[in-house]
Amino acid sequence: MARSASFAGGSHAPRRSANLPYPDAGGTDDRAWRGEVVPLVYLAFVLLLGGGGTYYPLVETAIEWAAIGVIGWSALRLRHAAIGPFGKALLALAALALLLPLAQLIPLPWSMWSTLGGQEQAVAIYRILGWEGVSRPLSLSPDATRATLLAQLPALAALLAVLGLSWTARLVALRIVVAIALLGILVAALQIAAGPDAAPLLYDTAHRGYGVGLFVNRNHQAVFLLVAMLVSTVPGVLVPDRRGVGGIGRLPFPALLAIVALLAMGVLASASRTALLLLPLALAGALLPFVRRVRHGRWLPATIGVAMVAAVALWFTPLVQGVLARFATVGEEDRYNYWDNSLFALRQSLPWGTGFGSFQTVYPVVEPLDQIQFLTVPHAHSDYLELAMEGGVPALALALAGLVLVGWGLVAALRTDGADATTRRGVAIGATGGIVMLLAGSIVDFPLRMSALLTLFAALVALLAPPAVAPARRRSGIAWRIVVAVVLLGAAWQALAQGLSQQLMHGRQGAAAAQVAPWSGRAWAMVAAQHPLPAQAAAAEAAAQRALAIRPMDAVAVRVAGLAAIARGDTATGQTLLRQAAQLGWRDAPTQLWLVREAINAGAFDFALERIDALLRQRQLAPILYAQMSRLFDLPEGRSAIARRLAEKPGWRQGFLNTLARGAPDRVDALAAFYGDLARAGVPVRTDEVRLTLWRLAEAGDMVAAERLWRIAGGTGRIGNGGFDAPAGALPPAAPPFDWRAPPAAGVRVAIGEPDQPWNGQAVEIAADAGSAGTPLAQRTRLLPGTYRLGFVLRSDGPLPALDWIVACGDAPPVAATLPAPVADRGWQRYAGTFRLPGGCDDSEMRVRLGETNRAVSAWIDDVTLARTG
Repeated sequence: MARSASFAGGSHAPRRSANLPYPDAGGTDDRAWRGEVVPLVYLAFVLLLGGGGTYYPLVETAIEWAAIGVIGWSALRLRHAAIGPFGKALLALAALALLLPLAQLIPLPWSMWSTLGGQEQAVAIYRILGWEGVSRPLSLSPDATRATLLAQLPALAALLAVLGLSWTARLVALRIVVAIALLGILVAALQIAAGPDAAPLLYDTAHRGYGVGLFVNRNHQAVFLLVAMLVSTVPGVLVPDRRGVGGIGRLPFPALLAIVALLAMGVLASASRTALLLLPLALAGALLPFVRRVRHGRWLPATIGVAMVAAVALWFTPLVQGVLARFATVGEEDRYNYWDNSLFALRQSLPWGTGFGSFQTVYPVVEPLDQIQFLTVPHAHSDYLELAMEGGVPALALALAGLVLVGWGLVAALRTDGADATTRRGVAIGATGGIVMLLAGSIVDFPLRMSALLTLFAALVALLAPPAVAPARRRSGIAWRIVVAVVLLGAAWQALAQGLSQQLMHGRQGAAAAQVAPWSGRAWAMVAAQHPLPAQAAAAEAAAQRALAIRPMDAVAVRVAGLAAIARGDTATGQTLLRQAAQLGWRDAPTQLWLVREAINAGAFDFALERIDALLRQRQLAPILYAQMSRLFDLPEGRSAIARRLAEKPGWRQGFLNTLARGAPDRVDALAAFYGDLARAGVPVRTDEVRLTLWRLAEAGDMVAAERLWRIAGGTGRIGNGGFDAPAGALPPAAPPFDWRAPPAAGVRVAIGEPDQPWNGQAVEIAADAGSAGTPLAQRTRLLPGTYRLGFVLRSDGPLPALDWIVACGDAPPVAATLPAPVADRGWQRYAGTFRLPGGCDDSEMRVRLGETNRAVSAWIDDVTLARTG
């Protein structure tokens, strides 16, 4: 009865109760102290190192091994513990969460497996291989499902460990969370101060330049700080509760506010938009426990004043403005595409899902060509979508049950009474706030895919339960110890093999990876791809079939199996497999190259160019593909197909147009027709896109062709870019025809920019030191015989010497335009003049000549026009 009363919180437990697993305060029981320390050290270890994710498999393995040790420790200590209904429900839910991926690994008869949603491609591949009738697990990636199961161990360890912690130790655990969050802020500050190139990073990241702290992803750092903010103000964590229990010394309330403000600054430093939206909620939740104290105490005026001043001051900082600027690109988020594609895959895979860890197998199948990028999509960027896609209705049911349990735990804590009621209520409110932050962050990201945050989530859920009560002198039996040891040793071996295999695959050591983890389909696919064909066709095919027996939709393995079949003479099967590999996505380069060759041979140019487009979007094999497209360009049908593909505005368009420049002198008519095709497709070429082509033609001495293509590309008049709309910056000393250059001249600087009082946007500035002279500005053009009218606007900052416009043509004497003397210090002035060319000049150059000056000068020129009048 005493045990039940203590568990229910109906009476205050003694300081050294024999029924408590660990003392609530004081005491010298060494075994109990060790029981408190082990879970706390484990929590700190995972929070410090668990932010790297699966890209660091050996770190993940170390965390999983630590988790296995803590699970064993907790299993022995809690074997005979009195665990209340809520705690039992948590353990039951955790067991179901582990059993679900195990169930996805159970082999199913063909008649059942072949009818499941989302398995159509896998069924087709097995039929091609003649494997109809074999048994298969539900998961399309059983090796990844195994890895996912192992990744849950750190969370299970946290759940078990926290269930056995006393209230005193639970407050210490929350202090550890706050301390590591503050350490992360310190690291983030150093990262921002050092800059992207020199930032001290625990893990390499695509978010260089932001404050990622101890994580690889800035969004995960921000969510962690939001959780720390909420638990930092739990009474008893940093400041004592109303009974004077807990806290760190006599930490004053302003110091607590400073810690909360520092955590908020860390959130801003991450530049996470989702976290910024959640920040006001986190701040309100963090300060809620102290509203009454502030309202009735002397800190109210000071708190309000400091908050208002800090808010105004922060609003205008680059830190806040940089975060706000990111909201301008919300409409361009790739996440919307990820969600749409994942929803499509989800609808195909209901009701059972495709297996945990199978996202990277399934997503490429539904990824459209126009969304292909250099980087692959590792997750759906919504944990709920990915959970539903991989786990189906059973996973959603477990998630819903978890939400109900969290609500149950919070309500039970709020209704409790007794000596520990204040602590339990405060801890429950802070833990629930942290859970809400993690779940909210999971709507648009994948924080719970990180060991650190998944472990923290499990610990927060366990904090909602009262401490388990275990008899002090009752030990687990030998049979239980043997069972626990065998299970955990098996899990430890699996975790080690999994981590080593993934690390070896990072180093492209496929054979070693397959030996360490023979259940890894990815490892066998790598082995298959590393066998040269056709020399080792038999070995390659055997490895590919081992991979497909595990992962039936592995694109690499399907492709190798197809090529190996062709190499041994079974062309029909090989070609069918390769076509099936094409349906598994756009990302396997050898498959796409084979399809390109086959399509070109069959005259299916549009199909071939789709495959080329996919590879170029991934920045793969550009020289080979551009050469292939250049050969297609010489065929009228190929040229038209290329124009249709460029109408989709791919990112490699400029690269291909530059490739065409190499043979420009021999294909002027073809280029002109091609530019016309692009114009009819609604994506005409621009003059800046044909610069290299014009340069090649000028080098070949064919300015007539250069002018022809320039005009097709939109060039007008006799001068190009008279408004100086090119990217701002210093002009180069050399340029193609119909573009400006700045010939070297001592003491003269020429750059395009926007003046403080612009005429019409950008202009070109000529700045010269005293005593400087020369030709600062020039452009190659083609002029016919006749009279020309030159016009421009000019603004100078002080006296200006002679500024002449001349036309040079080979060895002939230059012809100068008749212009009025420039007027200084009167703002923008328009000038006009004329000159006459007695003979035409296919390769002429318009030049601005600056006379020597006795002082430094600066002049802006804009709106240059040159027209033939007669």
